[in-house]
Amino acid sequence: MSLFNRTTFNFYGLFLCIFLEVAISSCSMVQNIVGPFDVPNSSEPESSGTFVSAKILASNLGIKSSSSRDLQFALQQFNQGRFEIAEFYLKKNLVKSPDDPTAIKLLPWTYFYQKHYDKALTAFRRSKVLHRKNSESSIGMGWCYFGLRNYERAIEQFEYAEKLSGDHYQINKGKGFAQLKMNRKPEAEEYFSKIYNPSQINIILNLWASWHEKDVDALIDILPTSEKSLSLFTLPIESPRYPSLLLGLIRDVDPSTNHAWKAFWKGKFKKALNEFKDISYIFGISPSTILPSKTSSLSFLTLAMNSPDAKNGLAWSHLKNKEIKEASILFKEILQIWPNFIGAIQGINEIENIKRRQTRYADHYLDINKLGIAEKKYEEIQSRYPNWDYPYTQLGKLKLEQKDYLYAREYFLDALDLAPN
Repeated sequence: MSLFNRTTFNFYGLFLCIFLEVAISSCSMVQNIVGPFDVPNSSEPESSGTFVSAKILASNLGIKSSSSRDLQFALQQFNQGRFEIAEFYLKKNLVKSPDDPTAIKLLPWTYFYQKHYDKALTAFRRSKVLHRKNSESSIGMGWCYFGLRNYERAIEQFEYAEKLSGDHYQINKGKGFAQLKMNRKPEAEEYFSKIYNPSQINIILNLWASWHEKDVDALIDILPTSEKSLSLFTLPIESPRYPSLLLGLIRDVDPSTNHAWKAFWKGKFKKALNEFKDISYIFGISPSTILPSKTSSLSFLTLAMNSPDAKNGLAWSHLKNKEIKEASILFKEILQIWPNFIGAIQGINEIENIKRRQTRYADHYLDINKLGIAEKKYEEIQSRYPNWDYPYTQLGKLKLEQKDYLYAREYFLDALDLAPN
């Protein structure tokens, strides 16, 4: 008797049909579990078309959501100064969304800040092709050519940016230093005179001479390093704004920010403070902000990448008006998002110096063992700056001198809570 008689054949056929039906049903169940939509299973032709469309839409939304997360993380890492990580996630985002304007514009700057000027040039060219009226790509290319010692090409790019009505400051600064590298001092001074006063130009020329004292062809750092903070982007005359360090970030196109900074440079600190207060977007984005799922690339860029420029100006204006508490809060908020921004770091250091100067008398009385007077003055400082660990530490030392070990311990623990490191 044959193994595959009619009865056996019918049995296996029935088994196969049941198996396929269960398998298909299981796949549909898995799809419904992992997919973003609960799509009813139907064998009707009109429903099947809807089901296919929904699957495509779900797939597209999944890709966009993933891209948004990658972009969000890349922007965060860029602000934190972790440019290699930002580069990776921007590339990952571009694999999913090849035309994403934010990623295309930002990727070259991740190379630039890693000093990979050749790679940055290639990426800037792509950005320039897709965004022909974006002058910042040409400015970036100009600084890349400068880093590669091709000063003529650098000037060409800065001039191209000028035709696009690009950043007046960066263009003249770039052309000025390129002319200096080609030993064209009069031309360099002409460009510098458009953005610096005579005193600032003299500082630049003296600094330039000291850089080239031992080597006339010395390679000048565009960017600061961990060993050397002085560079073309961190010139002393640009403190505390440091506008070149804002390249790659969204910068304020509203002229009111520049007007406020001009008032600051002129020493009109009260006027500068009022003008910075009037700028509505100075507070930027909070690190804890959660973006809505429908945030577009452009609107997300506006939220997450607005530069610290105006907020830094507001903080320094508060500081110059002796409003230390307000300045301290703003500087710390800046450093939460841009921890390496030198303008805010210098602000924190300046506040620390001011507070330490205010403790000189208390320290003096502690040193000469006038403990009662010292204690009173430290308590005044403690009341003025309740979140500063120094007066707590000093009061702890004072209590040790008085052999009041219990209170000394409490003060030291309070200081440790305020400054664990």
